[in-house]
Amino acid sequence: SERSEPATIAGVNKKVRDHIDQQSEFNNRIKKQLEKLENVLGLQTDSAIHQAEQSKIVAERMDRIEITMYEIKTSLKAIQPRNQPG
Repeated sequence: SERSEPATIAGVNKKVRDHIDQQSEFNNRIKKQLEKLENVLGLQTDSAIHQAEQSKIVAERMDRIEITMYEIKTSLKAIQPRNQPG
């Protein structure tokens, strides 16, 4: 009984070490996947911010075009003769 006990303890210790090693490998794989995910999400966030900025620029340009068209329309009305020959 005494001879088998140290062998059993050594066997249990080895199983525990193996389990810890496997858990550590698993944790490292999860960590790498999370880092990849973080990178992808960062790129998507940057892209979304860029698109929002571009949309704002386009909206400002459209507003300026609309104002310019209104000003042109107003100017044309001002130079048209009041009574056009019919």
